[in-house]
Amino acid sequence: MDSSAYPGGGFAGVPAVEFSFVEDARPYPFLRTQDDTYEHLNGQLFGRLPAVAKALAEVVGQLLIRLSHDHLLPLDFGAYGELLLQRIAEFQPYSSELKSRGLTLQWMYSARGDYSRAAEQLRQDIVSSEERNERLNR
Repeated sequence: MDSSAYPGGGFAGVPAVEFSFVEDARPYPFLRTQDDTYEHLNGQLFGRLPAVAKALAEVVGQLLIRLSHDHLLPLDFGAYGELLLQRIAEFQPYSSELKSRGLTLQWMYSARGDYSRAAEQLRQDIVSSEERNERLNR
C-alpha cells in the first residue's frame, strides 16, 4: 500500500508486486540517492547481488506463471472497497475541520459506494460468463 505504483495499478485492477528486503536489519542508506549504484548495492550484500537477483527473478517468474496460467485471474475486487472504507475512516477525526472549510466526507463515501457496486457487478458478470471463453475472461 505504501508503493508509489499502487494507486495507479492497484485501483486499475492491474496485478502488481513490489519487493523490498532488509539485510541484517540494516537499512540500505543509498536508496533514492545518486549513490544508489550497482557497486554500493553489491557491497551492502557482501558481493551476493547476482545470487540475490537470480533468486528474486525466480520468485517473480513463479508469480508471473501463477498470475497468467489461469484464464480467470483470482482478483478480489471487493477487497479494495473495504480498504477504501478503512482509509476514509482515517479522515473522520478531521471531519469538523473539513466542515469548517465547506467540505464533507460524503463524496468519499459515495465514491466508495459507486466502486463497490461496480465491483459487485463485475464479479457477477464474471460468474455468469462463459468460463471456457479465455478471451472473454482475461
